[in-house]
Formats: sequence, structure tokens, C-alpha cells
Amino acid sequence: DPMQPIQAAEQLQNYACRVPQDWSDAGRSLGSLHFWQATGATVVAIGRADALTVSPGPYAELCGGDLIMFVGDAEAREAVARFFSKTEVS
Repeated sequence: DPMQPIQAAEQLQNYACRVPQDWSDAGRSLGSLHFWQATGATVVAIGRADALTVSPGPYAELCGGDLIMFVGDAEAREAVARFFSKTEVS
């Protein structure tokens, strides 16, 4: 069925990382942080407490402890790790 979504690309990997609790830029939006420009990664969801925001826009704020889910290539994965400096990416 041509109307059914299919997997677009096996090489498009998804990753997750946690924003450090003491991150100095906590409370700023994805847009003001220039997250995509700095990392090449596209945030697809932000988990906070028991809530999951899917497809957050540029006005979504990042807070310490948030779980950021993103897609990108290996370079984007490394760039996100550097962006948060103390964050492990899985």
C-alpha cells in the first residue's frame, strides 16, 4: 500500500542523552541554543518527568535531567556529546 509509512533509511540512527542537572544553559530553547546548527542533530522528542514531548519545536526549552531523543549520523552523535560536555550518549 503506497499510503503506509515505511522505514525511510536504515542509516538514520536514533540516539538519546540526558541533559546534565547542573547544565549552565538549562532553561534555554532549542532555537536560542542553535542546537541543530551546532550539532547537526534533529531533536525528535524530549522526555521530562512522566511527560514526553514529540517533535518539539525551536521554542522547546531544555532543562537539567531532560532526556533528549534525536536522529542524526555518527558526527551528529559526537557533536551532541560535546554540546552537553558531561552527557553520555547512548
